Amino acid sequence: MLQDWPDYAVFCQHGVRCTGDPGKCAQGLNGCAGEHTVIQPARDMRDAARFAHIFGNRPYISGEDGPLFHNSSYSSDFSKNDDIETFCNQQWANVAAGAASSGIRHPQRVLRENNSLLWPEMDDIQGTIAHFFTTGSLIDLNTFEAIPIDDYITVSSNNNNAVVKMGVKDEQNQSAIIFLLVDKGIIPDGQLGGTDISITGLTPVKTYRVEQWETAGFHASPNWIADVTTGPDGSLTFFHDLRTSAVFKITTRQADRSATSEITSLLDIGATIHTEEKGPILSFWKEGGRSTTGRGDVVVWGHLYAPPEEVSWGNADNPDAFVKIWFDVSGRIDVNFFHVSVPDLNVASAYNSDNIWTAASDIRMDDRYVRHEYHGSIPSITNSNGTGIRNENGYDVTDTLTIKAVFYPNTPESFAAAWREGGRAYTDRGDKVIWGFFYADPIDRDWGNSENPDVFVKVWYDISGRVDVNYFHVSVPDIAVKSTFSGTDVTNTVTMEERYIRHEFTL
Repeated sequence: MLQDWPDYAVFCQHGVRCTGDPGKCAQGLNGCAGEHTVIQPARDMRDAARFAHIFGNRPYISGEDGPLFHNSSYSSDFSKNDDIETFCNQQWANVAAGAASSGIRHPQRVLRENNSLLWPEMDDIQGTIAHFFTTGSLIDLNTFEAIPIDDYITVSSNNNNAVVKMGVKDEQNQSAIIFLLVDKGIIPDGQLGGTDISITGLTPVKTYRVEQWETAGFHASPNWIADVTTGPDGSLTFFHDLRTSAVFKITTRQADRSATSEITSLLDIGATIHTEEKGPILSFWKEGGRSTTGRGDVVVWGHLYAPPEEVSWGNADNPDAFVKIWFDVSGRIDVNFFHVSVPDLNVASAYNSDNIWTAASDIRMDDRYVRHEYHGSIPSITNSNGTGIRNENGYDVTDTLTIKAVFYPNTPESFAAAWREGGRAYTDRGDKVIWGFFYADPIDRDWGNSENPDVFVKVWYDISGRVDVNYFHVSVPDIAVKSTFSGTDVTNTVTMEERYIRHEFTL
């Protein structure tokens, strides 16, 4: 929904925001707020967005941006350079306040030398903002709900009050945008110098990528990049030589775009695993299979895992995230990720993009499932030749553990699932893992296929003697899952609303 702020950006010819009659101000009379326009409009832009967000999460768009002149051209009081700097600050204030976009430029007569178009320097600023969002780490704007963090930003300088601080983060602490602007009313040349910049309220002991971008001029890449780990209190601190202004993009450490696994010619996936031992590491991909359903849908499945050369528990048969990719006949593409481990993962996908990820999300123990949705054509594939077992009585995974699944439990439509084991392995310390999935047999449903998982399963025999049987719903129907360990039965139902369940036993 469009929200306008029609009266906020009225300026006199001196380049100050007017609270009274701009005509009187031009004559040197009372009525001016008294602050130079290159700073105050940025504050006003931020405040307008903040005010709009009070009334809900509707996208905020400023209808028009100033300045509004009553005279015909620039002057010594407000020059072309002042106008460009004001425009720069307004544009980045929009970004850092969580606005959907900036307003239409209202040139009046000051741009008539350029046929009322933006000055090239203004075009450069907009070009930099475009690259800010399409280069380097991704901020997924599809899921970004802006939370103001102005009060959580500190600058460790004797002139801390000289910095206008504005920023937003998302609800899950995956990403943030920070804009710092030196107030030239306090430091006329804008040169604050070296300072520590801190942001509180992020996820504790987590590695973030910080990109610093120059605000003025055209830039297709960040000025510098650093990986910074937050402290136990969730505070992130880094050093910067602050001169006039700077903007920072802060994201959960994502997989490098070049380190991708190609699913089709248009779709890539990747993930970063945030380990305690070595910090963020890139995952490896193991494809399990792919097939076409009877009605023409295409499914690709597999899992992401930690490389064994990086961590002791890394193993191609120890999944950290199951993945099921569904190419629906309607043209919808669902990329489903299921967290099946302990460390947090940042999972990413790119559809029809060679430069950046087009979606990125965190999955973790308390938020195990995420889906990236796209729309496109169904790929041409070569079917795998998977095998499975259909047994009404369940499946003996070990001598002491039997598992079973039933589709549409307690209804006339119910039928037993078939089982396909994917693999088993031992970690270096002696834990045992067994994984696989339940699926619908083709004799029961036309979408049933031994290459179309409906419930992923990961069984973990911990060296402590604990046995975890983990079930992950990756389908549409309700499915009852049952574990029988040494004569003890546990049964639950996994659904689209309750996708994960764990049955825990003791040796």
